[in-house]
Amino acid sequence: MPKDPKFPSYVTMGYTKIKLILVDPEICKDIGEQQGSYMGSPPYKIYLDRDIITNGGSDAANLVIHEILHHIYGVSECDDKTTEEILVNTLANGITELIYRSELKDWLRKQTL
Repeated sequence: MPKDPKFPSYVTMGYTKIKLILVDPEICKDIGEQQGSYMGSPPYKIYLDRDIITNGGSDAANLVIHEILHHIYGVSECDDKTTEEILVNTLANGITELIYRSELKDWLRKQTL
């Protein structure tokens, strides 16, 4: 793992590519009081509070994983009728891909050290 892995500008999940956009924290607070936002139609985008990502640590990792889970849920066509086993399997597969194969893998690992 690189010493200080950079936060990537995109992440590939399966057949999709998601642009990761860091946003001024004041904008995040002013628009819906949210720290992140997922745009669920192509081109896929995730907007993230720049300060949280820059500060790193578990809050940053949690925010990124949270928004990526929205993507996994959406592209896998999960809904309120999805059985628990299928939902859990879908999310576990996505998280495993995120941690082991994605452009975020080194950055995520660094946040937990």
